[in-house]
Amino acid sequence: MKRLNRRYSFIFVSILSIIALVGCSENIKNPKIEVAPLHASFSINVNNVHEVVGDADNVFVGYVEKRREQNINIQ
Repeated sequence: MKRLNRRYSFIFVSILSIIALVGCSENIKNPKIEVAPLHASFSINVNNVHEVVGDADNVFVGYVEKRREQNINIQ
């Protein structure tokens, strides 16, 4: 009985593989279909820091008020 089930399973998988390969091998091109590029649009103003921070999670924004000269020696 096990041997019969294995044989049917093998035949079933083989038939499915052949159907999948034959079905995916055809390259159909329809000249009537128009292809157009996509353009992304945002629901927020990405140039406004307050809107970007309000829209996202775990965002930290900081400004440099004064730059201090510091020499770091890495050895």
